[in-house]
Parts: sequence; structure tokens; C-alpha cells
Amino acid sequence: MTSRRQTYALVFAFMLCVTAAFAQSPPIADPASVGMSAERLARIDPVLSRAVEDGDIVGIVAMVARHGSVVYLHAEGMADRETDRPMKLSTRFRMASMTKPITSVGVMMLFEEGAFLLNDPVSDYLPEFSNPYVLNNKVEADGEETHTLVPAERPITIHHLLTHTSGIAYPIFSGGVIGDLYDNAGVWDGLGIIDSTIEEGVRRIASVPLNHHPGDQFTYGLSIDVLGRLIEVVSGMSFADFLRVRMFEPLGMDDTAFHVDDELEAAFATPYEERETGMSLLDSDADRATWARYPFDGPGTYFSGGAGLSSTVHDYGRFCQALLNGGELDGARILSPRTVALMTTNHIRDLPYGGESGSRFGLGFHLAGPQSGTQGIGSEGSYGWGGYYGTTFSIDPAEDMFLIALTQTQSPGSGRFNGGLFPNLVYQAIVGD
Repeated sequence: MTSRRQTYALVFAFMLCVTAAFAQSPPIADPASVGMSAERLARIDPVLSRAVEDGDIVGIVAMVARHGSVVYLHAEGMADRETDRPMKLSTRFRMASMTKPITSVGVMMLFEEGAFLLNDPVSDYLPEFSNPYVLNNKVEADGEETHTLVPAERPITIHHLLTHTSGIAYPIFSGGVIGDLYDNAGVWDGLGIIDSTIEEGVRRIASVPLNHHPGDQFTYGLSIDVLGRLIEVVSGMSFADFLRVRMFEPLGMDDTAFHVDDELEAAFATPYEERETGMSLLDSDADRATWARYPFDGPGTYFSGGAGLSSTVHDYGRFCQALLNGGELDGARILSPRTVALMTTNHIRDLPYGGESGSRFGLGFHLAGPQSGTQGIGSEGSYGWGGYYGTTFSIDPAEDMFLIALTQTQSPGSGRFNGGLFPNLVYQAIVGD
């Protein structure tokens, strides 16, 4: 028992030293002071190690904070397996779709300033969406499938974009006729090097018919990229400058950006994906090579609101803590508590949604529903999102806690760890208020 207590004391002392080097992160606390068990939190490390050893992930950085203080912070595995470059707490990650919540918050900052109403047609600001059409697929009596274009029954609103009910899809997830139309229009997913602007990207998106009438279904897609362009038009700033000036600088998110100089490449986790032959470098796939070179190469003029940001666990932790605080951190307020509450309320009624049983979607966030007993031991009402490369975060207002897990691995193993094992290990360590 004495040896075990000494181990926990050493771990806590090490975390204090680490935090001194990253003064911008939420402060470190003794887990017991915020109702968590150091002994139970210590169960996380061997599971991280096993995930790396088993090849489920290449590396990971994880953070847990409760009541405004970090209680767990750890880096495991490799940032680059081929060069034996270890993962560090300061390692930068491609956030991919974890960009979407940040973009959504940016939209709501302008909403709070009276720039628009959520039920405004987006065509009031982006006229290319003035006359949307829907691709109507029909199977005839003889079994032949026909495709016709019909006018959308209602305009696309800002609310539709925030909730992924606009009918705009992702090319990467689209097949059949709609997939061909996206390809023919040259629509980009936002994950790689793009020699253009989001103004042009959104024009291309608007030229493709919708998957369904706005508001009728939940379709995960490029809606949030459109919102990045909306921010530009309404604010009069580039999307990148808006986020930097209005959000990142006030919150102290100094390592979060769309494009970075190539000398920072060594600070990034190298992306991998699982294939039949095992875990492989993303750039070994010719179709995805530009994804691996982003955000270093290219002109740096395309700012994808759905997938373009890179960040660190410390920066994203500050974003999470600001939301958990009701929109404020260290005197910098980006949203009001009422707006945070609005964003984290169900906005898709009972539309079918791909989350776990009972889950819903707010304005830019997945909302956890009643736990079914097989999904884990988290709290109903927690909200968060994830990214293509195996990144995830969850904010739990009921427990005044957030957790972040960042990997660089697109694989079922990373999803199993981030979506189940890691959250369960965090929640089982809660032993008090």
C-alpha cells in the first residue's frame, strides 16, 4: 500500500511539473480535491499502453479536467512511428471534424451580436443558395431507377446548416448519382491541400442538388464549411482571422490554426490509417497524399470550417473549459451561458441520427442520450464530437468535467478506445462531488 501511495504521489508531482511548462492549460489538481480517485485514474495508463502495443493506435494524448482543474494528462506511443519520434503533451494534431464545434461557436458569437436569426435563409447572405434543388430518386414499376430534380420545399436556413439537416452531404460519404454530381462539380471535403478559397468551395457546394428537402433528415456533410463562409460575409473578415482574433487569442489557444509553416511539421503527429495490411502511413495512399501534407503545403487560402484546424490538447482543453464555464475563461467571454445552453439542447426533434440509442444533436454538438447499459457509464446531456483521425472530446455539465483523447489513427481500434474504453475509465474514477 505504501508503495502504491508513493507511486500516486510521484505521478501527481510529475503532473505539476508538466503543467508548469504549459501555463495556459487548466491548472492541475490533486484528484481527491475534485472528487476523483488517483488510484482509479491510474488504471488509464496501462490501457493506453495496451492500445499502442496491440496496434489499435500509434499514439495518443489524453486529458481529463473536473471542476476547472486537470486531473489526468498523459502522452503515450509515437507521434511518428517510422522515425521513433515520441508523442508529447505539446504534439499538434489534425482536428478534422473537431473543427466543426469551433466553427459553430463562431456562428453563435455573431448570432449574439444580432447579425442574423437562426431561421434566416442562408441565401440572404450567400445568394448562390437562392434556388436549391433536391435530387429525387424513384424506383419505377419495372425496377428502373430514375433521378429528377425538384425545387426544395423550403429554403436552407442557418439552423439547417448548424444541425446538418440542410441536405448538403460529404462527397467522401456519397455514392451513386449524388456522389458523381459532387465529383463533377469538383467539391472538396476540406481535409487536404486546396488551391482555392472557401468562397469558391461554397459556390461549388451550392451547385450540387440536395440529398433531401431541408429539415427533413439528418445528413452529415459540408454544412459547417458553408457556415465558415457565412462568417466571412457577415463579419467582413477572413474566416481564419475571425477565429484567431475573436476566439483563439482571447482564450489563449496559441497553437490552433488552419495553416502552419512547414518548419512546424516535426511538432505534428503523423497520420495513419488501418488497412488490410495493417497500420499504414496515410501518405502511402496516393488519393490521400495531400491530406498528409496538410496543413504545411499549399497556398494556405482555404479555411475549411468542417475539417481544417490543427490544435493541441492544451488549446482544445481551453475551448472545452470555456464552454463548461458557460462561455467564459480567465475573463474572456465568447458566449453567454444562455447561448451555450441553446447549443447543447436537442434541435433535430426525433429525426433518425447515427449516435447511440437516444442520442440527439444540438447546434454543432452530439448530445448523449439515456445510457442503454451497453454504451458506457457517462451522463445524459454530455456533448461533444470527434474527428476523422481518431480525435474526440466530451463535455459533461452534470459532472463539471471534460475529457479529450487525441490520436492520429483512422481505425476501428481508435474508435473503440475513444468512444468506449477511455470514457468508461474516466467515469469509474469519479468517487465524489
